[in-house]
Amino acid sequence: ALPDKAISMLHLSEFYIVRKDTVQAIKLAKEAKEIALATINNVDLLEAYLLLADIDTENTAQHSRDYISLSNELQKQERAVRNKFARIQFETDEYATENERLSQLQFWLILMAISIFVIAALLLVLRAQREKNKELEFEKAQQSANEEIFNLLLQQQSKIDEGRQKEKERISEELHDGVLGQLFGTRLTLGSLNNKDSEDAKEMRQYHINELKSIEEEIRNISHELSLDTFISQIGYITMVRNLLQDQSKITNFKYEIENDSEIVWEEISSTIKINLFRILQEAIQNINKYAAAKQVRISFERADDHLDLSIVDDGKGFNVDKSRKGGIGIKNMNSRAKKMKGNIEINSKTNQGTEIKVSVPF
Repeated sequence: ALPDKAISMLHLSEFYIVRKDTVQAIKLAKEAKEIALATINNVDLLEAYLLLADIDTENTAQHSRDYISLSNELQKQERAVRNKFARIQFETDEYATENERLSQLQFWLILMAISIFVIAALLLVLRAQREKNKELEFEKAQQSANEEIFNLLLQQQSKIDEGRQKEKERISEELHDGVLGQLFGTRLTLGSLNNKDSEDAKEMRQYHINELKSIEEEIRNISHELSLDTFISQIGYITMVRNLLQDQSKITNFKYEIENDSEIVWEEISSTIKINLFRILQEAIQNINKYAAAKQVRISFERADDHLDLSIVDDGKGFNVDKSRKGGIGIKNMNSRAKKMKGNIEINSKTNQGTEIKVSVPF
């Protein structure tokens, strides 16, 4: 192409300048100039003028004038184009500003119209609703008078039935979670001591005989409907939990760890929450001894804002949670106790991957 040829001629000219062949260099530079003129390639033409002014000493003045003239012309053209674009940009900005102003004005007009329409509609709806409410209040007053006596009778009978049902559930849970768990642990331990006559075995037998006496006392307490407060002894809640784990860990020789959040003030937690958490823990440990064959058990109490969280984790065999939830009274009792505390319980377990029980209750 001709533009490429002009560049090539200029490069060849520079090459001959290096070779000190000025004649050939001038010839090539002039050819490049003619090609640049023919193709209106002002950039190459400027370079050609500049090169000729340097090597064509006889015509240096003419070439310099041509170079200056062309350079000035190009600058004028560039300024004209720049001014034109600046004017276009200015007019465009003015047009955009005006459009934006009109769009905002249109938006506010539409918003005002919608607001007026909505207010008018609300006023009409409120007026109609007020008239309808008067009619409903009159009908409600008549109906309320008729239902009041009937509701009083139903309420009295409902409270009697509810009290009976709650008492049945409480005694059932106390027997299952407390008494049966202790009986199971005591039975296993005494069974393992049947063939031992050492002093330690005798002491352990005596210890568990005393445990049976304690179980007997607990059954008596349940039958006499003692309050939940009497269950929490003065030794402290965490100490009671530690004693439970210490006794139960001897049955299957699992190791245990207890984590207690220092922000929990157990004296400020209601007895209802503490007893139900303790019963859930009893049930979980009993199931670990029965089925899990766990080597490690971790218990943690944590305060999270206005909730108290209990976590029970073991590394045992695990189980099918859905199947156990449908048929196991233990898991049903756990869910029942969590519901009593207006909390929730989550049980996660997989075969050969251990079990995690999370209980979260508001306090």
